Amino acid sequence: MLIRAQSDVGERAGARSAKGRPEAVEPARPTMPRFGVAIFDNPKDPAGGWACLAGSESFRFRQPSDLPNDCLWVCSVDGMEYMRRLSKMHHLRPSDFFRSSLKHIAADLGLHIDGEGRFGSVATVASPKLAKVVHRAALIAAQVYGWSDPQEIFRADNLYEDIRKNIAQPPAVHHFMRSALLSAYQSYSSPDWGSDYEPDSIVVTLRMNRLLYAQQILLTSVPDGAWAYIDSPIDLNAALDPDGPTLVEATVETANIDPSISALLAFGSQPGRRGALRRWISQRELMWLSKYARVTVTRAYKAAGSILLPERVHLPQALTADPLFSLSLSAGLVAECHWTAFCTPTFNPRLPNSEKKEVSVWGVWLRAADRAMSFDLALAAHRRSFYVLGYGNGSVLVRLQRSRLPDLLEFAMENNIAHPSFREIFEQNGMI
Repeated sequence: MLIRAQSDVGERAGARSAKGRPEAVEPARPTMPRFGVAIFDNPKDPAGGWACLAGSESFRFRQPSDLPNDCLWVCSVDGMEYMRRLSKMHHLRPSDFFRSSLKHIAADLGLHIDGEGRFGSVATVASPKLAKVVHRAALIAAQVYGWSDPQEIFRADNLYEDIRKNIAQPPAVHHFMRSALLSAYQSYSSPDWGSDYEPDSIVVTLRMNRLLYAQQILLTSVPDGAWAYIDSPIDLNAALDPDGPTLVEATVETANIDPSISALLAFGSQPGRRGALRRWISQRELMWLSKYARVTVTRAYKAAGSILLPERVHLPQALTADPLFSLSLSAGLVAECHWTAFCTPTFNPRLPNSEKKEVSVWGVWLRAADRAMSFDLALAAHRRSFYVLGYGNGSVLVRLQRSRLPDLLEFAMENNIAHPSFREIFEQNGMI
């Protein structure tokens, strides 16, 4: 793969032989775009803030147009505000360009990107570290996917979209299963505990190692694609038969179980815009949901068998060959984007109705596997009396009193949690 630093490009341009004739000029090789971060003072009103390119010092900017246009800037703005204010600027990308937002990446490092610290804005401390992480992630992606011209690749608003264009695709969605698959899809779980207030508390995200977690997710078995429709109630044991994966329409009842477990299951409860009604459940989700709730299956689609995901959709070998690579936060971000590329709903303009999104069978099964593994960690945290605010994507968001930070550190060590960096959190809370 030919990627050269920008300073190398064209250095031979204009070279001449001893007789004055122009020599053959080596074609300009593709360059790797430089990445940086831009942290706005107010993400709701993206005007001025602090920015930093990888390997450079942070600097103050007055408005987005001040940011050099020969670099790609991951900004601390996401959602509708990015689409409304910044999406037309070719060199700006949203906060979740690497799926995890800048705020979450900073939290993994034990840092904040908003507010004031002992030495001024915390953005001046966080931005150089974040810039290095995102630039390395982009460089790793270009190398492991063999992108010969990275400047032609990093065009989407999210890296997983760029990856999705360059890897094997899931099987096409059967039109008769489209609505059922959308109903069965849930990307995150947000338990509804009410409005309990806990004084002197902080919120911490416990995150598993992204690269190792991606490898686990991609080992999930999925239906083989040959489906039969069963238009009548079926026994739960038949629906759970691993030799015949099912997608079931079911009623979930939690009235007779522990109310806290009922809330923690968070079936159909996730942040953001309200999605499709959760009437359908994949067998992968049914396996753990039925352990705690009463589930009555009314009809189902049943596959002829299950298969492992093809080798060609696993993480690139260059990303997994060296076990030490799993220690890289940047490599982990790329791995997370890789499996997310199979899970995120896609836009299909050919659909006749107003809902233009669809999700693949792989996406539903991988998301169910993710929420099952994340639920196990959430349940363990709940049983240790930590207040679980959400879980998914290999992470659990908990709230706790500051005095319990040593307990949380102990819990994290017992459960092989990779992030956050507790030293920085202890320092910020005056505990070391």
